Amino acid sequence: MSGILRYVNEGHPWTIQFLQFSEQLPLARFQNALNAGPDGLILRAPSPEIADLALRAEALPVAFIDFPAQLKTPRQEHVACVHLDQFAVGAMGADHLLSVGNFASFGYADVFVPTRWGADRGAAFAKAIRRTGKKVAIFRLGRNPDREDEAARLRAWLSGLPKPAAIMASCDYSAVRVIEACVELGLSVP
Repeated sequence: MSGILRYVNEGHPWTIQFLQFSEQLPLARFQNALNAGPDGLILRAPSPEIADLALRAEALPVAFIDFPAQLKTPRQEHVACVHLDQFAVGAMGADHLLSVGNFASFGYADVFVPTRWGADRGAAFAKAIRRTGKKVAIFRLGRNPDREDEAARLRAWLSGLPKPAAIMASCDYSAVRVIEACVELGLSVP
């Protein structure tokens, strides 16, 4: 993203629109974004249907981040697929947290929909932490993390972790929920 933002800040006429995807994202919302006439997409498709819509937009340059495993990777000139090494992401997260402090506990907060990338990141994170003899608490957000009962469940999990605690979130969405809960609890977040 930093390269893209640098390009835009240099004066190139790009408009960037961020769409937060979840399993509840209506196809119509994505279709509306396509109808707006974008010059290209950088996309982590949350479903095969979203990926298919993007591929049917003729000659629209698309860079997929972790193309849905259920679909055959496209072989089209205007389509690029970038696959992240999710195990390396998890291990790097653990290595970073282990290097910045002496924490009493470690946690991994995953998204509400089971994903292969979230599971792989979490497994590598937990393995790296456990190699040091420490334990890892795993938390999976509920199906509707904005509901008060789900937020209360997250706050209870955070409250139960010995402090100081180091938490890796599986993605930005999980991180925002964890930070919001920490703020509500009065826990400091660096």
